[in-house]
Amino acid sequence: DIPITGAGNHAMRLDRFLVDFGKVKPKQQHLESVTVTNSTGAPLQLAVITTDIDDEFFSIFPSGNVTVQPGQSVEIEILFGASGVCKHN
Repeated sequence: DIPITGAGNHAMRLDRFLVDFGKVKPKQQHLESVTVTNSTGAPLQLAVITTDIDDEFFSIFPSGNVTVQPGQSVEIEILFGASGVCKHN
């Protein structure tokens, strides 16, 4: 499970606050996504979307700065790839 957190503008909405990849076998990948919605009247800047956990196993798309216009949404994709036996929680 990966908790979703942020700092700054709290006028955005997330469709969920936890991403659970379930059981992923070695050498397999699993893709999950989180939708961020801008509920303000101004553009929302999502700056440097990253993970605090091992980048060897996780990739986030888009990974840089993202601007979300008022009333619009962006989908953040998180890819987990198990290269061997590992446990993240």
